[in-house]
Parts: sequence; C-alpha cells; structure tokens
Amino acid sequence: MDWFIIPDGTNAFTQPAASSSNPAENGMRILLDENGNLRWPNHYENPPKPPAWLTSFSDPQRTAWMKFMRSAGFSDFAQTKISFDEFFQIDPPTDARANAQFILLRAQLVTAVPGDAMDQLLTFAEQHSKERSEAGLPLSSLALASAMDFAKDETDAERIINSLAKQISDHPSVITLQLVGKAKRLFSTNNLSGEATERFNELLGRFKRAWENYEQLRDMAESFLQSRGTNKFWIQSQQVKFFCLLQPKEPVFLRDGKIIQAKFKGTSVRFIPQDEIRRAFETGCD
Repeated sequence: MDWFIIPDGTNAFTQPAASSSNPAENGMRILLDENGNLRWPNHYENPPKPPAWLTSFSDPQRTAWMKFMRSAGFSDFAQTKISFDEFFQIDPPTDARANAQFILLRAQLVTAVPGDAMDQLLTFAEQHSKERSEAGLPLSSLALASAMDFAKDETDAERIINSLAKQISDHPSVITLQLVGKAKRLFSTNNLSGEATERFNELLGRFKRAWENYEQLRDMAESFLQSRGTNKFWIQSQQVKFFCLLQPKEPVFLRDGKIIQAKFKGTSVRFIPQDEIRRAFETGCD
C-alpha cells in the first residue's frame, strides 16, 4: 500500500494500480507550487540543516537552553524539570519549546507504563509535525522512534504502522529508512502471531518500495527544475529518458483505478518513459 497525497491536504492510503517499481508507470507525478518549487513529493534537506530557532536565541535564551540540555543528561528528573521551567520563563521560540517538551517527555517516561508512554509519544508526534530538532530532523520522526521502544503487542504495532506511513509520505528525512528498519526489528522480536508478523512485514516492504518511488520522483523533480528555461522537455533518471508533460492548474491523481480531480493552483508534471512515447507513435502509425 502506498500513500498518495491529494492536493486538498488529505491522504489516501491505497493499493497501487500497478506492480511496477517505476513511479511513472504507476501514474505518479510531481507537483510544483505557483512559484515553481516542489510541493510533492515532500522535499527534505540532505544532509539536514540546523533549524532557524537554534540560531535565533538571545544570549539569555541560549544560556538557559544549554543549562536545560546539561540537566537532561542526568537521571535527576526534578532538576531537569527546574531547568525546563527556567527555560520557558524567558519566552523561547515555539520550535524550541517543542524540543524542550520532547526532551522532558522522554525523561519523564523512563519510569512510565509502556502503553502510556507510547500513547504520549505518538500524540506528541501528531501534535508536532512541523517542528525540527537541533539536528534539523522532524520531531515527529524522533517521537515515533521513541514510541517504538514501548510497543508490546499487535495493537501497538498497528499504531506504529499508521504513524510510520505518515512519516514516509508527509515528513520524509534522512532517517526515514532507519524508522522502517527499526519497525522491522520490532515486529520480529515482539510477541506477535505469525500471521500478524507476515502482514506487518508485507506492509513494511510496500513502505520501502513507496519510499524508493518517492526518492526517484524527487531526483526527477530536481533534474526537471534544473532544466527549466532551456526549452528541454526530456530528462534522464536511472538511465531511462522521460518526457515531461506539464499540466497546469488542475492535476489528476489515480487512486484505485479512479480519476480524482483536485483543485490546485500550481502545475502537475508527469514523466512518461521514452519507450512509452515510442510505442504510442508506432501504434498510431499502424
């Protein structure tokens, strides 16, 4: 099952129409916003860059942040909480607050009941989908990675799968494949039935293929964007040439064999393999 983003902001978790690993053959394409920037698949920095909040601290905020970070490295939760409160009293940026809350949450959950800990971490991941860590990674991904440490049964595994699917589609980063690998190890060591383990591993395999498709589309998008202004409508990706078909204003997405019209002010770019173009001409000439 792959995630397809519909431009109205919703997600559709659906079975691909074709089994090919080539995203173009599965009817997939990229979306550019009104300024010509990649909107989908979601872009991510590789390597990640330190977020703006980290460099925007005032001197008092930076001092309080460093004190909090030092206290979080020890097992004395009471002292960590004091440093956390002091940091919040100097009105830090919103993203910095979220990072401090995540660090405090992890320290607090060391002695928590596993089920409660996982609930809180997954809730945190849902509520902080845009914030970045000091290293420039999605906080939601780090929260999911921590939540995996507390998963114990099939119900927990199901929730991990759902959260992981959103990370692959909505919050990609350099650690996305590591999350997939950690989930695979989790499902192999937990007390799951053979049937559940097989089902989850099949989903993880599909997730990995979806990620590879998105990565290829990101590469194709970069090639296309670099060729703009040169009147070139052909790009090459993984030794295959593609014709770039632009469709402004109203892209169409395929889902379960159905056509979905979606309002969108940017441009859809579909990549058609050269062989497919050649076959179309040959068929038309018969």
